[in-house]
Order: sequence, then C-alpha cells, then structure tokens
Amino acid sequence: MTKGRPVLRSRLLLRPGFRAFLSTQFLGAANDNILKNFLILQATSGVWREVGWGEGAGGFLQFLFTMPFLLFSSFGGQFADRFSKQRVAVVLKGVEVAVMILAFVTIWSGCYWLTVGCLLLMATQSAFFGPAKYGIIPELVEPGALSRANGWVNMTTNIAVICGLIVGGFLSEGYAGGGPWPGLVLVSVAAVGLAMARRITPTPARDPDLQVQWKLLKPIFKSLREMARNQVLIRVAFAWAFFYFLGVMVLSAVPDHGAGLFGADEARHHHTEIVLLNAALMVGIGLSSLVAGAVSGDRIRPGLVAPGIFVVAGILLAFPWLPRTYGFAMLAFLGLGLATGFYIIPLQALLQERAGKASRGRILGTTNFLSFLFMAVGGLAYFALVKGAGLTADRVLFLNGFLAVGMGGVLLYWRRRGDLD
Repeated sequence: MTKGRPVLRSRLLLRPGFRAFLSTQFLGAANDNILKNFLILQATSGVWREVGWGEGAGGFLQFLFTMPFLLFSSFGGQFADRFSKQRVAVVLKGVEVAVMILAFVTIWSGCYWLTVGCLLLMATQSAFFGPAKYGIIPELVEPGALSRANGWVNMTTNIAVICGLIVGGFLSEGYAGGGPWPGLVLVSVAAVGLAMARRITPTPARDPDLQVQWKLLKPIFKSLREMARNQVLIRVAFAWAFFYFLGVMVLSAVPDHGAGLFGADEARHHHTEIVLLNAALMVGIGLSSLVAGAVSGDRIRPGLVAPGIFVVAGILLAFPWLPRTYGFAMLAFLGLGLATGFYIIPLQALLQERAGKASRGRILGTTNFLSFLFMAVGGLAYFALVKGAGLTADRVLFLNGFLAVGMGGVLLYWRRRGDLD
C-alpha cells in the first residue's frame, strides 16, 4: 500500500452499502426523468401539444417541477438530521412506488393534467429525498474520498438521467393517448429502487432530539443566517444554485431546439432523436464529473470551478452561429456537459465539507431550496422569453452565455480574495 493513501482509495464500489446507495439514487433519478421527459415531449410535440401549450411548455413544466422543492426542501433537511438518512431513503422509496402506481392509472387513461399532478407528487418525494441523498455521502465514505464519491454520484446520476430520457422518449414516441406500458415501466423502476434502499448501510440519526419546525420559511432563514457566518459556505451555495438556473434553461431549450431541427409537424416522429441531444449533454456531465473527482484525488480543488463555467459560457454564446444540423447540435450539448463537472464537483465537495455534521441535512436542504428557487426563476424566464418575447431556443441559450461569463468573473474575484479556500 502506498504511504499516505487511504486504504480504500479506489475501492468505493466494493462497499455494498455505497453500491446500494448509488443504485437507489440512480433508479430514482431515472424514474423522475422518464416521467418528466414523457410529459415534456407529449406537451411540446405529442398528443398533448394543444392542452400542454406546445413550444415553451418545457420551461413551464420545469417550473412546476420546482415548486415542491421550494415548499418542502427545508422539511426534508430537518428530517435528514432528525432521523437516519438510510431510513428516510427507504420510506421515501415506498412513497415513490405509490405515486408511480397512480401515474400508471393516469397515463393509461390519457389524462394530461392528472399526470402532471403525479409529476408534482414525485417532485415532492424528491424534495424530501435530496438532503438525505447528499447528506449521507460523508457518512458512507471517509473525508479523503468525498470528491471521488461525489464524482461517482454525479456520474451515475447523469447516466440515470440519460437512461430516463431515452426510455421516456421511446415510450413517448409510441404513445397515442393511452396504454399500460409507460406506467408499468415507472412502477417497476420504483419497486427495484425500494429494494435497493433497504440495502444501504444503516446510518445513525445525527440530531434525534431536533424539533421539526413546520413553518415554511423560518427554517430556511435560520439556516441561511447560519450559513452566512461562513463566507465560503454561503458563496458556494449561491454558485451551486446558479448552476441549476443555467441547467433548467438548457434543459428547457433542448426539446424546442431539437423540434426546430426537424420541423414542428415532423418533430413528434423524432422524439428519440431529440432525447439523444439531452443524452449527449448528460453523458458529458457524467464523464466530466468522474474526471473532476479523479483529478481532485484526496483534495477539494475550487480552482477548477471558474475554467469550467467559462467553457460553458463560450459554447452557449456560439449557439446562434452553429450550423443548423443535428450533428452540430449533438456536439454542442456534449461540449456543455463536458465542461459542467469541473464546475459542480468542487462546489458539492466544499459544501459537504464545510457543513457541520449535526446541521448537514438542514444546510443541504437550504441549498436545495436556493437551487430550486433559481430553477423556478429559470423555468419561468425561459417560458416568458419563448412565449412572450418570441425568442428561439438558441437565442435564449446565447443570452445565458453572458450570465455564465458574469458568474465566471465573480468566481475569479472570490478566488483572488481567498473566499473559496
């Protein structure tokens, strides 16, 4: 064994409890995206196009998806500290099974708005699961393995998103307003996820005497005040939230950009190809997350963050001038993903390291609240820019390039002041 290296430096995947955790969050992320992408494709260019508002509907559905996170993230953070995070995961995976059984009924009967309601219920489940998901990582691995563990989590999450997108696109392309197959897939994935959650290494409750506060915003403001005492913590939280603002803009633009390549009348027959554009983005994020974790090794490297966002900015600014071909679109979205991991992995590891053990769930829950607040703003902004201002998807991406440049400048300023070390 090499001197100075942790015994399990490269053996994270040999731990059954960590593998079960990866499997659980993988299946949950996949199921979220099967349902969400199925809905977005049907609303933008499928059988629900008229009732779902067509172009720009992706931004509206992304906005709806964020609402439960704004309402319930603080409670999820408190539960993650009050109870065992492993136990929280098991209970919530049971809730997922129940929601997907309901989705089975609504999709088979062809009820768009009731299926949207199932998406909201699934988002609520995810809002409670998020703080436990990110908070349990430091409880399953040693501090020196945090960057690598986050790299694996991000990579598998993005693979899950890819799988969810592809499966959702495949189910959507064959959907004509009814049928059992989409619902059967959703229920099956949820059931396997519940089985995996039971295999996660049991973890103790970190603050079993915590009195859960049921007031909506009071715990959020309390946690924000606590985070504000640590300048690194609050800056990282807002930089993380910006990632989700930018992310929801890009995710909302993909189906519209893809539909524009094929034409409005033909797009419903090309849902699989449109989904593959999103898959290219997620492949890039997954690969870059794994590489960023490996490059970081036993350290956290905030110096990777600013270069990552500047590369993202350059690609976004180039969108209006790219040739209008499917191949160039695929390369552009892949490039965005390949830069993203270098931005988000150091931020995640910094946040987990600086959050105290007893308050880690609440701090991550508050960060989730900020992230989904930014996502809600991003979803509404995209919907307004497309439906109200009449901008095309590539023009919206171009505008976001300037925001990314601004964020890069802020990060360089913080680094120069030592506020990210």
